[in-house]
Amino acid sequence: MWLNTVDVFSPSTYTSLPTTSLPKECAYGSAVAIGQRLFYVGGGNGIDWFSSMLRLSLDDEEAQWEQVSLCPWPDGSLLQLQLAFMQGKVVLKIHKYLILT
Repeated sequence: MWLNTVDVFSPSTYTSLPTTSLPKECAYGSAVAIGQRLFYVGGGNGIDWFSSMLRLSLDDEEAQWEQVSLCPWPDGSLLQLQLAFMQGKVVLKIHKYLILT
């Protein structure tokens, strides 16, 4: 099942609140919250893999997701993504992996 709904979890209050939905239904992306901004990278919908990085301002109830960057990987790649915040920038670390069946 592919979803576009987004909930933001607060570890300090142990609560989860809904926020603005993603522009497309998807799964398998990575997300990181930095201050009052939420970033979402990659993901897919079972047919297409996305190479976009989206940003949402959490302190604006009417904010919409905006595309801030494209990530340089080929469509259809199987990737493990790690997002981090370092020296004021979002850092994206990509590890390709192989699944043997």
